Amino acid sequence: MSLPFLSSEEYDDLAHQHYDAGEYEQALGVLREGLGLYPDSVDLVLGLGFVRLAREEYAWAHQMFTEALALDPENEDAWVGLGETLLKFGRHAAALEAFAQTDSLEMDDPLEIGLAIGRVLYREGLYHDARQRFGAMLVRYPDSAEVMAGLAYTLHALGDELGARRELRRALALDPELYDARIYLSHLLHERGDLEGSLAELERVPAEEHFDSLPLWRLIELRRALHGCAEDDPSLAPYQARLAELGTEPDAVDHLLAEVEAAFEGVSDAGEPGPVPVRRVEE
Repeated sequence: MSLPFLSSEEYDDLAHQHYDAGEYEQALGVLREGLGLYPDSVDLVLGLGFVRLAREEYAWAHQMFTEALALDPENEDAWVGLGETLLKFGRHAAALEAFAQTDSLEMDDPLEIGLAIGRVLYREGLYHDARQRFGAMLVRYPDSAEVMAGLAYTLHALGDELGARRELRRALALDPELYDARIYLSHLLHERGDLEGSLAELERVPAEEHFDSLPLWRLIELRRALHGCAEDDPSLAPYQARLAELGTEPDAVDHLLAEVEAAFEGVSDAGEPGPVPVRRVEE
């Protein structure tokens, strides 16, 4: 690959585009070439770290994040990446220390970094640590619907369904278009037998904002069961069309939860995962 006359920022942006498309090998090539020209670019070193992390090459990722911190000891994304990599090695205490380093930094977007850390902790199954992180953030950002949703997902993972529903409703009161949270709330209502409530939440999600087949199938079946809609009812057409676009059959409830968790990590949201470091080569 040869990309003459590109700045380090342009190499970084191009790598992001490949990463977003899941083209990790291409992203790796762009970053390597960029680093050949700009070996002291923190963004390119960081990008390489996150690509290695996505490829599950954890030893390489650890090296890249360490190098990034040697270049810029106050780089919050590097601390987040290092913490996530340490968790992959089971180094829980060291990872928490890395995450804690961000708390004393002056950051452009501390909310986004805090969400990134909370999501990493959640994704790695460290629910008590995630709850602590989201709870502390909620004190600092009491009007953040994303923080409330993150806390809700964590509470549900810890078995506190009442608390999870409460935080989801609070989040949706602040941001009615936080559709992933609404779908999650619908699932929790369905799980406790509130079928009308589950359907009402699903109906508030536009068909085009569904990225998993199960809630679509559930909406169609609930409308037919509760409202007597026929299979060819015109009101079902947008949801049936979206199902055709997705081209998948419904899976188990665990599949729905996995999709919602993926969105929580910043990956789906009609193309956004997440939760993630501001300059993370991404999802």
